[in-house]
Amino acid sequence: MDSPGDCLGICFAGRQLFYAVNHPTDPSILQHIGSIDYNFPLAGVLPDAESDAFHGLAVSITNLAEQYGCTTLRMLSPTRYECWSTFPRLVRETPDEREDHLSILMDNVPRHQLETTWHELSNRDYKLMMVRNRALTQNYRALSKGFSQSDFVSEFELGSEWHLHTGMKGSYLMIHAHNGTLVLSSYLLGTLRGATWLRYDDLNDLPYLWNYHARHLPWMNGFHEQVYLFGKSGLEVADILSTFFNESGTILLMNSLSDMQVDADEKTYGFRLESAFPAILLSLNVHSNKAELQS
Repeated sequence: MDSPGDCLGICFAGRQLFYAVNHPTDPSILQHIGSIDYNFPLAGVLPDAESDAFHGLAVSITNLAEQYGCTTLRMLSPTRYECWSTFPRLVRETPDEREDHLSILMDNVPRHQLETTWHELSNRDYKLMMVRNRALTQNYRALSKGFSQSDFVSEFELGSEWHLHTGMKGSYLMIHAHNGTLVLSSYLLGTLRGATWLRYDDLNDLPYLWNYHARHLPWMNGFHEQVYLFGKSGLEVADILSTFFNESGTILLMNSLSDMQVDADEKTYGFRLESAFPAILLSLNVHSNKAELQS
């Protein structure tokens, strides 16, 4: 066993699992950053806890915990299995209105199968609601057996994780660039301003799709001092969308430890480091603030 760690951070990208292990005594140092390759898309196995693929994934996570002595698991929850919606105060505070909206958003899913988490927004007249199917959450917990603590973080919360790690309080935009999907979250003074995600078939479609969605979500084209790009397609997306940000802020592709404001004994990796950025961030913030939970 390597030196004991405390937290294992995990994220998925296609057929790869990226992980990071924090240092047991120094929060600015990572003990290890790595990846595991599979012969199946990882996000696709999460809903089926009975499958051989799910069992194989669970074994891998358990092996990592044993190898590095981790007691806490913090895993990034894929956006495709969540629903996000912004609620005005009147709707949020009126139970019938709130439940009617929820039934529309999650049509054909029984209410007892849904769990909702409310997140503060910079505009106090609104809150963002995140909805997950309880069956999926149970599967997440099955992956965390053997850990004394586990946390399953939504992709839009990575901006809050960055704030906890760096103390960043300005305006910044987080872009998680998957193959075929962009997840966007805007932060103002360390607080979530807005979040969304969009699909694309071809990278060259992104400028059109960006303008289309920004008509309804003005924060997308709002002023951002920093634009943080990461994920497997981060480099390509940075090239395609650079003209949208060059005049308003600095674009940072999170492909170096110095940009991530961490250090590690390893300096070179056999994969794009920006793909592992979510796992790295999650491994650092072991005692992050929890959102208000309502059912």
